[in-house]
Amino acid sequence: MRQICDRLALIVLTIAPVSCSPILPRVEYTTHSGPKAFPKIYGVVLDDTFTPEDSSAIRSALSNWNIALNENIELTTDSNGPKWDNIWYVQNMSEGTCVLTLACQSDKGRALGFVDMLGGHKLYLIPSRVRSPSELTFVTMHEIGHLFGLEHNPNTLMDLYFNRRLYSCVDPLTAWAVARTNNLDYGAMNWCTP
Repeated sequence: MRQICDRLALIVLTIAPVSCSPILPRVEYTTHSGPKAFPKIYGVVLDDTFTPEDSSAIRSALSNWNIALNENIELTTDSNGPKWDNIWYVQNMSEGTCVLTLACQSDKGRALGFVDMLGGHKLYLIPSRVRSPSELTFVTMHEIGHLFGLEHNPNTLMDLYFNRRLYSCVDPLTAWAVARTNNLDYGAMNWCTP
């Protein structure tokens, strides 16, 4: 059994029907049984300087991760819901501010986003460096992997180099790495084949 999702749908539960948008290609995720325990809730606070379009793209990345996490962990921007077990901040970096930050540059080219540290709590995005909302979704998905403690890994969502196909969803190796790094049941996670 598979669940189909587009990356702009705002989906929180893995068993909910999925509406698909013509803007992005559809992705199929596996649908494994979720864990027996209640999920940990990670609150995600978005910088209010993001445009509505950028905020929607970021929420789309959270939705994709929620499908993969399959209620092991729930990522939410809703501060009125259950108490948060962890909190992440997503900051908007302007090109001007970014130039002053060493992390915005690398020997491999200009960064599209970065985190304060592996397993950290702050994600910085540079929307002016991506070409479309879908690319911002993909970059956000990659950077969330770093917040979960993952390093770069070739030919996966965590590849060092931006790749629309690899960054389009949470692949099996990335799901396994998140499960291992965060003490989650890999068999209760979902993944796609990009």
